[in-house]
Amino acid sequence: MFEVELTERVILTKNQDGSFSFSYPEEPQLTAALPATSCELIDDHGNILAAWTSAEPQDSVSIEMPLFNKR
Repeated sequence: MFEVELTERVILTKNQDGSFSFSYPEEPQLTAALPATSCELIDDHGNILAAWTSAEPQDSVSIEMPLFNKR
């Protein structure tokens, strides 16, 4: 049995011998949030289902997270 802190990103890999390996990826990068943008949700027929403008960022950042790659 093992415990993992939920505040940490951990990659858990099961080895061929049944043991587990833990690795800790780098912290995600922070980038400045994009300016306010007009957005639309459009269905397959081109109908606009919703339209909105995102909020202006005020000292905000975005966290860049890599997509999970299942092996």
